[in-house]
Amino acid sequence: MTETSNTHAQKLPASFLDKLIVDLFQRLLIPFQERPKYIGKLFILEHADDINLVFNDPKSFEKDFALVAAVGQSRFNMNGSEWVKLRAKTQREYAKAGRPIKLNSYGEIYAQELLNIDVLDHNTMEQAITRSALRCFFSIFGIKENVSPYLEHFKNLRKMAETLQYQSWVKGRLSADYIKNTESELSTLKLSIWEDFKSNPAILSTIKKFANTGDKFDFETVQTDFLTNMFAGIETTTASLMWMIDSLSRNSDMQTALLTDLENDDQTRIDGFKNETMRFFPPIPFVVRKLTRPVEFSGVQLVAGDSVLLSLIGMHRDPNYWLEPHEFHAARPEFKNDSSAFKPFLSGPRACGGRRIAEMEIDVALRILLRNFMFKNTGPETGFRYSLAFRPIFTNDLKIKKRINTEVS
Repeated sequence: MTETSNTHAQKLPASFLDKLIVDLFQRLLIPFQERPKYIGKLFILEHADDINLVFNDPKSFEKDFALVAAVGQSRFNMNGSEWVKLRAKTQREYAKAGRPIKLNSYGEIYAQELLNIDVLDHNTMEQAITRSALRCFFSIFGIKENVSPYLEHFKNLRKMAETLQYQSWVKGRLSADYIKNTESELSTLKLSIWEDFKSNPAILSTIKKFANTGDKFDFETVQTDFLTNMFAGIETTTASLMWMIDSLSRNSDMQTALLTDLENDDQTRIDGFKNETMRFFPPIPFVVRKLTRPVEFSGVQLVAGDSVLLSLIGMHRDPNYWLEPHEFHAARPEFKNDSSAFKPFLSGPRACGGRRIAEMEIDVALRILLRNFMFKNTGPETGFRYSLAFRPIFTNDLKIKKRINTEVS
C-alpha cells in the first residue's frame, strides 16, 4: 500500500484498523495449523496458554505501543521499574475506589445520568453512559466536575488513537508531511486538554498532588498518566455496556429473564450475561508485546526485539476452553470452572488497575438499564469501530423505550 496523498491517508486509519479486527475474527474459522502465523511483522498468539505465559512474564514481554507512545509517557507504555514507580502514584486511589462501599455512589451517578435522558436513542444513551463513567472516575479523587465538555475531547482522542495506531502499522509508507500534520494535531489536542485541566482547581490540585508524591517524574508525565487512565477506563467501560445493550436488544426473552432474576435477587445469570458479552466482544481485542529474550511458540523461534500480537478475540474463542466458542450463551458453565481463557481486563502484573471499579460500574449500570429500559433491534448485525476500545456502532434500528412503574436499583 502506497500513500498518494495526505487527504487519502486521513481516511485510512479507521478502515485499516477495523479490517484488522475483522481479520482476527475471520481467522478463527480456519483450522489452527492453516492460519497465517503473522499479521505484518507481528507473530499472532491465540491460544490461552501462550497468552497467559506472556501476561505473567512482563520482563520477557514488554509493552510495545509503538507510535501511540507519542501521546506521552504513562503507566500504559512504560516498562520495568519506571512503570512500577509511576503506577504507585495512583494505584492506591484505584484500590480504595474498588471497595464495595463505593457501589452505592456509582449507582447514584449512573441513575442520575441514565434516568434523565430526554431523547431515547443510541447516541444519548452512549453519552449518558460515558458521562457516568467519567463522573465515577473523577469521584475517585473527590472531583465534582461538569463532564460534558470533555466528551468532545474523547471524540478527538479516539481519532488520534486510530491515527497513531495506523501509523504504527504502516510507518514506513507515510509521507513526511502526513506525519508532521499528525504531530501538530496531537500537540494542539494535548494543549487543549491541558488547558481544561489547569482551569479546574480540583483537577489541577489532584495532578500536582501525584506529581509531588513518591518518586519524581516531570509534571507532563503525571498529566499524561492521569489523562490516559481517564480515557482508557471510560472508553472500555462504555464499550462493554453498549455491547450489553446490543445483546439485550437482539433477545427479548433474555431481557425478561434477566429482569426476573434481578427482581428475585439472583445474580448468577446476570453475571454470566456480563461475562459472556465481554467474552464475545472483548473491549480490548488485542495487545502487543515486545520480546526481551528468545522464545519459541508453535515451533517458531522468535528473537529479542520481535513483537507478538496477543489476540483476546482468539483467546476468548479458544476451543480448548470453550464449548461452541462462536455461540453466545449467557449461562455458560465454563465461567464457573476456569477463567484461564477469559481475560477482558488482561491479567498478570500488567492487568488493568481499574478492573474492580469497571466491574462495579458495569454491574450497577446494567441493573438500572434492565429495570428502566427495554431495547429492541431487528436491523442488520451491529457494526463496530476500533480505536482504543472495541465499540459497537449503532443505527436507528436500535429502539429504546422506558419501562412503566419501574423502581431504580
